Amino acid sequence: MEQRRCVVDTNKRGVTIRPDAGRLPEGQRRRSTDTPKDSSPSATTPSASGGFGGRTFRSLRHRDFRVLWVGILIISSGQWLEQVAISWQVVKLTSEFYWVGVIAAARAVPTLLLTPIGGVLADRYDRTRVLALSQLGSALCAGVLASLSFTHSLALWHLIALSAGFGAMWAVNNPNRHALIPHLVPREDLMNAIALNSTGFNLTRTLGPVIGGAMLAVAGFSWVFAMVFAIYLLVMLTTLNIRTHTATTTAITQSVAQNLMAGLQYVRKNRTVATLVVMGWFVVIIGMPYFTLLALFARDIYHVSERGYGLLLGCTGVGSIAASVFLASRAQVRNPGTLQIIIGLALGIGIILFGLAPSFTLAIPGLILAGAASMMYLSVNNTILQMILPDSVRGRVMGLMMMQFGLMPLGTLLATSIADGIGLQATVIAMGSTLAAVALIAMHFLRDFRKLDLYAKQPEVETMLAGKGPVGT
Repeated sequence: MEQRRCVVDTNKRGVTIRPDAGRLPEGQRRRSTDTPKDSSPSATTPSASGGFGGRTFRSLRHRDFRVLWVGILIISSGQWLEQVAISWQVVKLTSEFYWVGVIAAARAVPTLLLTPIGGVLADRYDRTRVLALSQLGSALCAGVLASLSFTHSLALWHLIALSAGFGAMWAVNNPNRHALIPHLVPREDLMNAIALNSTGFNLTRTLGPVIGGAMLAVAGFSWVFAMVFAIYLLVMLTTLNIRTHTATTTAITQSVAQNLMAGLQYVRKNRTVATLVVMGWFVVIIGMPYFTLLALFARDIYHVSERGYGLLLGCTGVGSIAASVFLASRAQVRNPGTLQIIIGLALGIGIILFGLAPSFTLAIPGLILAGAASMMYLSVNNTILQMILPDSVRGRVMGLMMMQFGLMPLGTLLATSIADGIGLQATVIAMGSTLAAVALIAMHFLRDFRKLDLYAKQPEVETMLAGKGPVGT
């Protein structure tokens, strides 16, 4: 059995348990809640040695990250099964596009409102324990849906209400999971860990919808959600097996409202962080709703069954996996600002190609490109933020960033409402065109962002919050 020593840091405000710093001299040991001050490229760039496999999966050398990654595989499987089953059930219960958007919005509203609070919790309490509690809440929601379906009591309003429950739990899960990752790997492996985090989601994004569609056809909605219930319980037990427990000790001295305002102030005064957050929101609102519309494309444009719907979802996962493995194999991100804008342009082009496709087969290339670009955009955005954020505000800023998952269903509601008037394909083409046009405009006007140095030293939190104006990075 693997033996691992821990060091416990104590002070008047709290306790931080971290892995033993090993044989490094005392002055070189790093607390798990600190962001390393040496951010030069030579100190933060991982070695390119070890071959493709060694570079791609290097973060899995760290025991607690391996545990988290296994949990990601489990929970993302449950999440895709959940979304496929609910979306198809809504399509079966009603013929109106509007209700697909309502279900998406029901999940979005609590995600949008509570994700910043989830970020505050990440800066106040043990991120591992908060993560496990959110997974228990998701299991309870899945159990209720399965029970209602088995007893033939399931109605549309149940799907709406429990979608809101899933959204609330995900609002706590997302910022805590992302804020936990830098505690589980050293800084030089952070980009690789974030890419592998996305790889885990996208592996199940490819297989989960296909399996979910097949299960819906063979076993039905009730048994799918019985499996989702078991999956969420299993991932909770996996999370509780993480040995690293971290507690940020500065936020707890203030109220939740004060914590939230301090996070907002930090984002407002850091131009780079503000640009990343706002661009992330925009891309998700305009560029991601096509994914939720796939159920309608399957039924009304391509006239395929549950299996065909699952295959459409799986095509986006193929591109996402290829992109995530590519990012994981990279030693570092070069010219991240320019890269982000180019990825946004590629996403717009992929969505346009999908919207123009007249048949199921011809839709595949556009979906693969859109899947790859969407994954790369979110991963690079996350990497840049994680690399430059101090840990004392990491949870709150990630909470604000993760509001994008609450904004996406609201974009879906808008898209479905428009589609009722002008049609599905015209709506998707318009979304892709808007995204591509904004990317071209950003390429011209956001020149400082294009010159972003990922390894430049960032201002301390106290300096940022005490300053009177924005600070460029």
